[in-house]
Amino acid sequence: MRLHKTDSQLDVVAQLNLTNRESNLKWILGFLVVATLAGCASPQVVSVRKPGDADLSCAQLKNEYADALDFEAKARKERTS
Repeated sequence: MRLHKTDSQLDVVAQLNLTNRESNLKWILGFLVVATLAGCASPQVVSVRKPGDADLSCAQLKNEYADALDFEAKARKERTS
């Protein structure tokens, strides 16, 4: 019964360990990139509600809505520039 590994067997084991480490490192790096990019995404550019919205008249609500759309358009333009 042979208990000792030969040099070539040790080389194969060392290469497998290195390959597994590289694979794990790639997965971890990929996860970090995705997590970072997901953290940068902002789905909502403008706040949907403000205090006092319930007390506004129809004309005032239309004004606020137009202002919000204008603000969003400007923000998107700056982001793409």
